[in-house]
Amino acid sequence: MFNIEKGQMPPEQAREKGKAIKWPWKDMEVGDLVRIDDKSIMQKAQVYCHAYGRPIGYKFKTQTIDGVLHVWRIA
Repeated sequence: MFNIEKGQMPPEQAREKGKAIKWPWKDMEVGDLVRIDDKSIMQKAQVYCHAYGRPIGYKFKTQTIDGVLHVWRIA
């Protein structure tokens, strides 16, 4: 569902109604980027990445650029 980018390639994303979201946070390495352009899940993604990372020591930076949420793993 989400692509973890090693460079600057934009991911193709699709979310079916009623389907659970499989977040990519556990598969990300430091320096990886995920772009989320689905406005219906942007706020959830921003909260969930930080909540996921806190107890296990992962740190994320989030920023919305031109209507797309960018999530970087920074530690």
